[in-house]
Amino acid sequence: MVKERLLDRNPAMINGATSTKRNHESVVPSIAEMAAIADKIEAKFRALVLISAWCGLRFGEVIELRRKDIGVNCELIALARGVTHLTEKQAAATGNPRCNVSTPKSGKGAQRRRSATYPR
Repeated sequence: MVKERLLDRNPAMINGATSTKRNHESVVPSIAEMAAIADKIEAKFRALVLISAWCGLRFGEVIELRRKDIGVNCELIALARGVTHLTEKQAAATGNPRCNVSTPKSGKGAQRRRSATYPR
């Protein structure tokens, strides 16, 4: 209604609702540091590290990837699932299991999935 100019402002605005306070500053590794991490980590985790770094995927999306999600030329990754973990308290409050596999957060419509491109 605000966009249609029927209201001059959103009556549901809550001060500070869109701001988040971080406990610590994020440190993003450089390309060289990322390569060093990938070289040092166990071989079975190397793809997880590289895909996470280059595609910006969430941890829950990366650990739910399957071979069928990777395109023929390894350039496109289909994100059809993601896992979330709840604390015991959250699980008890919601009645959900502590580990939940569902469609990605950013999926839209009936076919909730998104894609990521792996740079070459």
